[in-house]
Amino acid sequence: MTGPVPGAGTHPNPLSRLRGYGAHVRAQNDEYGRLIPWWVARLFAVCAVLLIPWSAFLVLTLPGHTTAHAWNLAWAGFDVGMAVVLGATAFAVVTRSVWSGPLAAAAGTMLLVDAWFDVTTSAPGAEQVQAIAMAVLVEIPLALLLLATARHIGLVVVQARRYLEAADVHLVGGRLVGPDGAPAVRVSRSRGGGSPGGR
Repeated sequence: MTGPVPGAGTHPNPLSRLRGYGAHVRAQNDEYGRLIPWWVARLFAVCAVLLIPWSAFLVLTLPGHTTAHAWNLAWAGFDVGMAVVLGATAFAVVTRSVWSGPLAAAAGTMLLVDAWFDVTTSAPGAEQVQAIAMAVLVEIPLALLLLATARHIGLVVVQARRYLEAADVHLVGGRLVGPDGAPAVRVSRSRGGGSPGGR
């Protein structure tokens, strides 16, 4: 659980606050276990930093106008992919799948990307007005709804994690382990309340 950092108000500056929060997170991971290795987070952070100079390089070197090949295939393929992710999100939400949050976040991100490229690549005039209207009235609101859905699911997961930590359930080797060291009890797939093998 990553709640309020003890003594955070006594830190004199933002850097010290950040270090205090980092120490708090490490203590929580040491106590309750870590699901994702540290190197994964470090790799993502390095990629984020490297993208800053790369973006500046693209701004300075790429032409403002160019001829794109397979333009129709690029956009059609992206829209098909977005339709698949949106459909998978709907199915995951209806079936209460653990993929609901990640899929909703992915679909929302794809809609924002779609809106960005629609607006920035459209020709000035009626085409650009149409792209802006589509982004403001459809794509961005739907993206915000999907991201809000992902956030809501994430908050519920945080609440569930707090209950598990209060029950002294830890992560060991990527699996939940009870206070006695035994693996957490599996939930039966049987919906009739009988034995797992019953029909």
